[in-house]
Formats: sequence, structure tokens, C-alpha cells
Amino acid sequence: RFKLRGLPDSPMLYALGINGIDQIPLLPAFLRRSAKSWLALVGMGNDEANGRVTWRNDELHIDYQQAKNPILAHIYHAFDLLSQHDKKRVWFLPQRAITVHPLGGARVGNHQQDSVINAKGQVHGHRHLYVSDGSALPAATGTPPSMTIAAWASHVSQHILSEIKNHETDI
Repeated sequence: RFKLRGLPDSPMLYALGINGIDQIPLLPAFLRRSAKSWLALVGMGNDEANGRVTWRNDELHIDYQQAKNPILAHIYHAFDLLSQHDKKRVWFLPQRAITVHPLGGARVGNHQQDSVINAKGQVHGHRHLYVSDGSALPAATGTPPSMTIAAWASHVSQHILSEIKNHETDI
């Protein structure tokens, strides 16, 4: 994991080797030899969390505009700088941003008008329904979110246990 020095908006970059290339069946020998010298680079950072997924007419619609998310331009720029510095081509999939940590969707807040759950993870208007997963996080954490999600789940479960212990609920 590294950042580019002197680039204030540098995203986090991760260098990954390709393990197990010899175990891929039917991979041509020339490709196997080449792949052993490849290094996979991954650029990560927080986008604006401004995409929208909707379900209409039995179809899933995804509206995500890369131009509205400057982190992607920063990642592409960092790849270009690495390519210039090392005099080697950096291959990447332009216009193909992906997310491996989708989060959000169940905003935390005090009022049903502008949020889905309260600070205890309880869904507004549904006494025994709780959200204890990554959908409660307001945005991407910028790193793998498993520990943050585990902490939130622990927080929610402590409130549920407290309610049971104090007989505040009839669960």
C-alpha cells in the first residue's frame, strides 16, 4: 500500500502479485510466462457516494456518473505518473470503475423524514427491526470496511441486549 509523493490528492495504491498462475488450467504457456512478471495495481479512494440504484419495471437501473467523482480522475492520473516514471506501460480499464465495498442506503438520523435508522440501528417506525450491516455506514471508509461494520454490529447488538435485559421490549 502506498501513495505517490508530492501528489496531494494521491489515492491509495495497492500492489498485488498474481499467485497460483501455474494452477490455472488451459492457460497458454506464453501467457503463463508473461503473467508471472505482471504486477496488479489497484487504486482506492472515497467517491462522492452519489450513485443511485433503482428497480423499475422488473429491471435494475444503475445511475453512476464517473465525471462527478474526482477520485477516479486522481487514480487514473496516478497510474499515468507511474507509467511515466517507470517507463513501462500501466494498463488499466478506463471508464470501468468498480466498487468492492458497497455501503450506505440506510442513513442514520433522528427523524424518519431524513433517515432510515436511529443511532441504535433501529428502523424508524418498526420497533423490532434493526440494521447492523454496512448499509448503515454513510460512505465508503476508504479501506476495507470489515472492522467498521463489525464495530457497528457490536454497537447495535449491545443496544438490543440492553433492551432485553431492562425489559424495555417484548422480544
